[in-house]
Amino acid sequence: MQYYGKGKNKLFHSIHKSIKKRIRHYELTHRLEARTCRVFRRRMGYALNLDHPKTLSEKIQWLKLYYHNPLLTLCADKVKVRGYVAKKIGEEYLTPVYGVYKNTSEIDISQLPRSFVLKPNHGSGMIIICHNKQIENWRENYNKLDSWISENFFYENGEWQYKDIPPRIMAEELLQGRIIDYGFFCFHGQPLLCNVMGFDDAQSHRYKEAFYDTDYHLLELHQAVAPEAFTKPACWEKMLEIARTLSADFLFVRVDLRVINGQIRFGELTFTPANGTSPFHPAGWDARLGSHLHLEKAEPQFLIKQPPKRS
Repeated sequence: MQYYGKGKNKLFHSIHKSIKKRIRHYELTHRLEARTCRVFRRRMGYALNLDHPKTLSEKIQWLKLYYHNPLLTLCADKVKVRGYVAKKIGEEYLTPVYGVYKNTSEIDISQLPRSFVLKPNHGSGMIIICHNKQIENWRENYNKLDSWISENFFYENGEWQYKDIPPRIMAEELLQGRIIDYGFFCFHGQPLLCNVMGFDDAQSHRYKEAFYDTDYHLLELHQAVAPEAFTKPACWEKMLEIARTLSADFLFVRVDLRVINGQIRFGELTFTPANGTSPFHPAGWDARLGSHLHLEKAEPQFLIKQPPKRS
């Protein structure tokens, strides 16, 4: 009876998950605005104003819904963005890639090094880190990868830039050493602040993050984690230069860079950080950041709704 109970419970959760997925898929296809407003209010604690958005979080939702620039899709694709970045700042900032595959049947583990990373190109938060390929459970890993590439990431949160990315699997170098991530919030080609994230050292599991302005002054600003200071990197000015270059073609983007043992590596271009639904603390920062994003500057050929004036 105990075994049957566990199996029944597992079946129930599987059915429940499938139903929720179908409902989410339907709403994101047929009731996108309504769902966006409902999710926003639940996560942010205030009503989403799409007619006159003021906060950065509101304006990110507006862009998701009404601004369909195909360059965002190209640059959200972790494979295709590499060509864009190489032309802008050079290939030396890219993490080496060992292979790009349409599905797991194309992957030849024997041709890959002992350690590497596997991840899809068409979403966020999906990654397999392989430290030693000889002891990995490849059946389990392949099942994960096959599941990931069968999904359209748009149907998670309605982030438009992911909708038309052809899914691929990437094998790339596993970065070793202490890694610090720098997410530069850029408005109309100018970085305004940077979200710094990482661990105390290469062996530590104590995660911390903080926000800095472009002069590397620690800000009284945080989202999920209370701020803790980081040492200013020697390559700070170079990263600002890279952020300006990579953000020049966009209304808003977070330029994600990494520093590994003093070397800068490109991470990704993030157009909807945390889906635009992670509260800023103190709350006034959301409107303050939003004042730097001018929706009226959006190129009209990519709009499906006219932006409010003086946004």
